[in-house]
Order: sequence, then structure tokens, then C-alpha cells
Amino acid sequence: SRLTASQVYAGWNTTDALPTGTPTQPPLPATGGTAALTIKATEGMTLDGKLSTQGVGRLVLSSGGDLRLQSRDLSLTGVAEGGLSTQADLTLVAQRIYAAADTRYTVNADAHTVRIERPEAGTLASISPQSARSELTINAADIGQAGELHAPLGRINLNATGSLVLAEGSVTSVSAAGAEILYGSATDTTWTRPNGTTLAAPPL
Repeated sequence: SRLTASQVYAGWNTTDALPTGTPTQPPLPATGGTAALTIKATEGMTLDGKLSTQGVGRLVLSSGGDLRLQSRDLSLTGVAEGGLSTQADLTLVAQRIYAAADTRYTVNADAHTVRIERPEAGTLASISPQSARSELTINAADIGQAGELHAPLGRINLNATGSLVLAEGSVTSVSAAGAEILYGSATDTTWTRPNGTTLAAPPL
């Protein structure tokens, strides 16, 4: 199956999906299969919250622009947590792949392959995204990184039980590249993080 649009948003947030007072429920567990699914956004793609796939053996998420990973589900520590769980071989294509500010996003493709690529006509983006203090984790059997992964002032974890290949020309960066990045908001007395929690002092 193939879906193509200029912009693609795929999301699951318990705060949106359930009425107030309803116990939160996790997404369905990922299951494997023989289906092949390609979702292509010619301009940009956003994955929001905790997502999973069922019955898919090959999954391609392709963006002609950025692939933004975000969530509005907060952990007990006040950090937004999201993720994609799949039992498929996964290919991520984008100019830049990054998690939103103050977001911990995990891609789980245990026992499968994850490939990160640029669009066919893609060139080095070279500009750090407007995001700060995020954490992006990819768990898989084999990881081939030939694209751009960014987590300015944050952390990137590539966990492969088999092979991990960083291709020539790929970018795996936690640098802000000297950019000024918006991080929350401030008043005379408080500093509020992007997820809405209050900091006792400005972030370092």
C-alpha cells in the first residue's frame, strides 16, 4: 500500500484520544506480517505520540522535507515521551530527522533493519533544527545511517544488536551549530519548559 500527500501527520496522544478521567491506554503492540506500507510526504512529516504497526513487514516513511518526532504525553519526570514500535524492516527518508524540544522519542524495530536516508534529490541540510534537549533512540538488529539525525544540545542513541554503519556523508549531530534556539518561555519570575513544566532556573 502507498499513501502520498504534501504533508503527513500521524499521531496518537492519550490526552487527545480519551475523555477526561478515562484511564490511559497504551497503543496496540507491534506485530509483524507480509504487508508493505509506504507513506510519502512531499513537503514534511510529523509523528506524534506513541505509534505502532500491525501486520507490516516493510515500512517506508519518506519526507521530502523534515521528519519531526514529537509527543504531548508527559512522563512522571515531566519529559514528553513518544515512539514508534514496529516489527517491520524500516526505512526513514528525510532531509532532517529530529525530535521536538524536550522530547524523548524511541524507534523500536527489534530484530529488524532500520535505514536512514536522504531524499534522492537531497543535499546536506547544514542548518540545525529549532529543537533543544531532545533524546532520539533507535533500537534495531541492524542500523544503516546514511541521512541526517539531529538532537541539538541533546542525545542520539543508535543501539544495534548486529551491525551499525555510519555512511560517508551522513550526519549524526547533537550540535546546535551556534544557533539561537527557542526553549520554552520566560517571565520575571519563572522559566517554563516547552512541555509546560516550570524550571527553577534557566536551562544550561
